[in-house]
Amino acid sequence: MVLLPFYPALTQEAGVLVSVVGAAEVWREGRWQAVGASERLAVGEVVRTGEGSRAAVLLANGAQIKLNGNSRLELKQVAPREIVPASTGLLQSVLRLLGGEIWVRDNNQLLEIQTVPATATIRGTEFMAVGPADAAQLTVLDGLAEFSNPQGSVWVAANEQASGSVPDMGFSIKPMSGTLPVFAILNESFRDQSRWFFPSNLARSGAFPRR
Repeated sequence: MVLLPFYPALTQEAGVLVSVVGAAEVWREGRWQAVGASERLAVGEVVRTGEGSRAAVLLANGAQIKLNGNSRLELKQVAPREIVPASTGLLQSVLRLLGGEIWVRDNNQLLEIQTVPATATIRGTEFMAVGPADAAQLTVLDGLAEFSNPQGSVWVAANEQASGSVPDMGFSIKPMSGTLPVFAILNESFRDQSRWFFPSNLARSGAFPRR
């Protein structure tokens, strides 16, 4: 059972759901509530998608996020870009991936993605993150990201994948292979989800999509 965070009523807007395919819910006011496109999201809420579903979130700081099916993402901290400019070097946003798979393209501001085994800190980077309960994988498509935990950290460059797991908490890095065409299609349109293909979906189907 996943323990969900409890928060008092929060009015700070974290972002908006720009598109939903299938089922999406938000943990709000102590219960799961079904949501659709154009739904406003607040800091502290958790977004989850159902089996075979997908959702796209535009954060208040301009970062773009896509959630694959069976994913849960907590919007822990999202500071609007007009309030704290990226040049200050302050941490802008903190998201917690409770499970599933996300794609993120940030807006040249510091963004932290937390999972159980490790935390990814990025700026001006496009990446994929997978966060089951005892393992995490970070795939960097563009830019550079730091993948860290109390035992140490590694830098992950474009076209590299890093993995970390519990209980060893170590890291491994390898070149990204075979998935680049998938990401190219995934990133063609933020709102048009008919062109979205996550690697895990294609691994289950046994084939890559064709243009």
